[in-house]
Amino acid sequence: MAVLFLALGATLCLAAPAAFGQTPAAPATPPPPLEFGVDYKSTLGPRTLLKDTGKPLELVYVFWYGCGSCRELDPSVDQYAKLLPPDVVFAKIHAMYAPNLLWTNQARLFHTLQYLGKEEELHKEIFKEVQENGGTDGEGRALAGLADLDSMLLFAEKHGISKEDFTKAWESPEVEKRFQLALTFIDNLDIDSVPAMAVNGKWAFTVMRGKGRGHFFRTADELLARERELLSGSGAETSNATGAATGNAPK
Repeated sequence: MAVLFLALGATLCLAAPAAFGQTPAAPATPPPPLEFGVDYKSTLGPRTLLKDTGKPLELVYVFWYGCGSCRELDPSVDQYAKLLPPDVVFAKIHAMYAPNLLWTNQARLFHTLQYLGKEEELHKEIFKEVQENGGTDGEGRALAGLADLDSMLLFAEKHGISKEDFTKAWESPEVEKRFQLALTFIDNLDIDSVPAMAVNGKWAFTVMRGKGRGHFFRTADELLARERELLSGSGAETSNATGAATGNAPK
């Protein structure tokens, strides 16, 4: 993962100022074509997150509970996901950077609650707890909420999950398997900020300063359409490596 993931914890996420779904008062000029290497990039190699879904296209949204932009964007992501075509499987995944214990703990929290069938129900509450209830340390520095297992156990119990059930899930082989799969997937994306998305594990992109969330979702739409064309045989298939080297990757 790139160095920006280490930058003072809560400062990595990009702003997403434009309102999702706004209709301009006058006909807008068509947006310029997406530019490879600027609007999106190739990953380190095709690697999907979900297996045996029966759907040819995969869109993965990458967020962090400590990211204010992710929290702000989340309702728009949910709205967008509901409108995706039936050939697209969608998933959210928590970002992580292995040496960073805060990130890995919160990623494991995500997978633990998902395993227990509670993540979707508690998603907004986790954002609130992490971003509003962290407090400060002895030197006055801000601390994130839900930074360690003890605070997570208290949170789980507050929301009707016993400490025993949470601990059992937290330590389970299934959660460990999901955690390791997610870590490998995110490392493969080679992204340096969140919110971010990945299409078929081949193309990755983030919310860009000055372009806003409308551009974010348009990028997803266009890359999904291009992958659909490739799979149907109507597009010229190009590998990640060849596309990046020759300029033949989608633009």
